[in-house]
Formats: sequence, C-alpha cells, structure tokens
Amino acid sequence: MNKAMLTFLFLFLSGCTTSNNQANTPNEKDVKIDPYTDSVLNSIKENQNINREQQLRKPY
Repeated sequence: MNKAMLTFLFLFLSGCTTSNNQANTPNEKDVKIDPYTDSVLNSIKENQNINREQQLRKPY
C-alpha cells in the first residue's frame, strides 16, 4: 500500500512538472499579432483598465 502511494505521488508530480514546462512556451502559431496595438480604441481600453485599478486601490 505504501509503495503504491509513493508511485502515485511520483507519477502525479512528474506529470505536473512536464505539463507546466510545455504550457509556458507558446508556439509561433499560437501568438496572434494585433495590428491595432496603437489604435485609439486600445488606448482607451488601457486607460479604462488603469482607472479601474486606481479606483479599487483608492482609500475611502
């Protein structure tokens, strides 16, 4: 029973470490280039997100 638990734990941990390494490296096909990165709409959205964060951190 003890050997079975150790084997299960070893397999579980080894599975977690291998899947984590593969998930952190995106392929070139998965990376999408946004042609509108410097557009007005994106700058407005970024400013809205900044304002939301500032309002959440603002003391009452």
